[in-house]
Amino acid sequence: REKSRPQPSAAMRPVDVLACITMAGEGRVQEREGAAGEAVAIEGPRTRLAQAVQEGNRREGAILSQINSEAKGDKWVEAVKLYLEDLHAESVNTEAARRAPKASTGGGGGRRRSGGGGGAGTGNCSASGRAGLRVVVSEEVVDAVMRRCTRKGADGKFDEALLALVQAGAVTACAQPTLLPYAIEAGNLVLLESILKHVPDLLEEHLLACLKLILPASASIHSIRKHSMDTFITTWAAASPSTPVLDHDSVRRHLLDLVMLSPKDHWPLVKQLKRLSLQEAVRLLRYCQSLYKMHGVAANVQLLKPHKGSRTPYLRCVVDWITAVLDAHFTALVLAPECHALLQELKEVTKSETALAKEMLSLDGLLQHVMHKKPLPVKPMRQYSVENLYLPM
Repeated sequence: REKSRPQPSAAMRPVDVLACITMAGEGRVQEREGAAGEAVAIEGPRTRLAQAVQEGNRREGAILSQINSEAKGDKWVEAVKLYLEDLHAESVNTEAARRAPKASTGGGGGRRRSGGGGGAGTGNCSASGRAGLRVVVSEEVVDAVMRRCTRKGADGKFDEALLALVQAGAVTACAQPTLLPYAIEAGNLVLLESILKHVPDLLEEHLLACLKLILPASASIHSIRKHSMDTFITTWAAASPSTPVLDHDSVRRHLLDLVMLSPKDHWPLVKQLKRLSLQEAVRLLRYCQSLYKMHGVAANVQLLKPHKGSRTPYLRCVVDWITAVLDAHFTALVLAPECHALLQELKEVTKSETALAKEMLSLDGLLQHVMHKKPLPVKPMRQYSVENLYLPM
């Protein structure tokens, strides 16, 4: 008989530190004097914090029971999505309360969050820089969703729950190392795109696996299947009806851009890129070369964007990838006569870009003035010499 999964305890559940700080500042008086002079305890921040953690555990236990149930259908998928939406809303409220001016909390702090202690405790958010707020979900929920989505017979029917977790920023590659291989094997390009956007700790070997999927020609057995391409294009068109319809090449470029924009270290990346075939390395170099040229003409950078939500790798990123590919396959590229023209073109583009950068150095002061409204730059004084002039008397 299958043992029932234990409910997460208060110690197992992550606590929203921002909510704790917010609640702790909302009422420092723990007791007041009653009519007869005796001390009457009132609800303090510790009590509200305990209630918040207890409510969070109850909600998490309920969602875990729905995920682990053997009932057929996808009702649990909608329950997971609603659970994540509630956590995100609570995270936004907590962040707004934290950023509120101190003057607004004086005197009326307890009234501002009356009845909201439980929600604040279960929000579990953290600021993640450019990505905004991330919803922190316990590992039990993530593991349960991952098992349910990847079990035999699921056939991608429940991937929406996994996609919602990834988009909420609640999944890491370290805790779920099989996530990206599952997306590649299943051919779920929507999930793969979200992983490249929202999972911050992808390793270089993960980037190589994505390159192995994107770079091969359409006739290769390792290439993206047509059905996966069509599904991705349909999903993208439904999300943005006003944008033009994408083709398969645009999808490849978009995914390749996301791979290039992922965080990486040079030498671990070089080690992984050595596992690419020469044809794949040349194909990656040619794409980097096209990006390299497009950055030289600012008006043409927009031509590489298949969708207004896509992101084109910046110049420094393109140069880093060209350097890594050359370091990984330099000998093979030099010994292959068909690659000499590509190397010569890269050399010429690099020369022209270097000359342009040297000329732009003289505009540094003007650009600082325009961008940061600084004083006009003063032209530096050149080295001078003292000369004796002999005037005839």
